[in-house]
Amino acid sequence: MWLKDVINVKSLVGSFLGSGIAISVALIFIKNWADKKIEKYKMELRLSKSFFDKQYEGASEFAKFYQNLLPEKNNSDMTWEDAMEDIVLDADNHVEFLRAFLGKYSFDFDENIVSLLNNCKHKADNCRVIKKERGMELDSKSYKSGEEFYECAEKTYKALKTLMDKYKKINL
Repeated sequence: MWLKDVINVKSLVGSFLGSGIAISVALIFIKNWADKKIEKYKMELRLSKSFFDKQYEGASEFAKFYQNLLPEKNNSDMTWEDAMEDIVLDADNHVEFLRAFLGKYSFDFDENIVSLLNNCKHKADNCRVIKKERGMELDSKSYKSGEEFYECAEKTYKALKTLMDKYKKINL
């Protein structure tokens, strides 16, 4: 009977050791799997942060452009039409800015914002053509063209602001 108990104890210890090895192997496997997942999420987070930083940089650059679109009031009689005239007269710079901006940031924003930016560039280009055709003799069509460009820039600014506000809500 004693020999039988020893054999039972020996097989019981063997079972425990075998189970222990199996558990150890399983834990190592789980740890390696978890480490890979954590690294993947860390990389995704770094890429998301980098993407956000690029969008924030672009949105800030456009905001500065938009804020400087309207000229400073240079006399007490200055009208909205005078401001639109200044926008048309500065159309070359607006087109140049938007071309460079789209070249730098078009892959960083969604299709809606890129479409708004392209529309702004088109409207700024219309202003440039009107300025080229009419020189300093601008008319109501010129003012309307300047106003359309300004309204498009305003719409784009608001879309970018909404995007940045959305990021603020998720605390990126």
